[in-house]
Amino acid sequence: MADPDGLDAVLRRALVAHPNAVALILQLHPRSFAPEPYDAMIDILDRNGVPPGLTLTVLDACDGLVFGWALHSAYAASVSLGRLTARRGQRLARLYEQSHHDDEARFEMACDALVQGFSAEISASSPRCGPQRPAACNGR
Repeated sequence: MADPDGLDAVLRRALVAHPNAVALILQLHPRSFAPEPYDAMIDILDRNGVPPGLTLTVLDACDGLVFGWALHSAYAASVSLGRLTARRGQRLARLYEQSHHDDEARFEMACDALVQGFSAEISASSPRCGPQRPAACNGR
């Protein structure tokens, strides 16, 4: 499961608290003014067998999930379930009523799904180059 105190969760909570900051931050993407966390993440991905050709996709997906989820969370709170009627949005209203997870838990589940998806992609494309990869995989 995703680390609830990990960088992604901390960043998402800060962005949810300040949703107007998302557009400002993305105008000058964090990679341009704060590359250090990305370098650290690239090191982690490399140590765990993520091929360099997939690393940028992983970074993009993580950014998209964190920033997109933060925006969605900030504005989803304004959804008025009272406007849903028997003819419009009945199934959506039931989902909200039956959900056993809060926004934070759903975000963690989405992060886990993202990691599992990339893990499956890496395993399918290079089964011998996992976390304990042989020296032959270091040159990829």
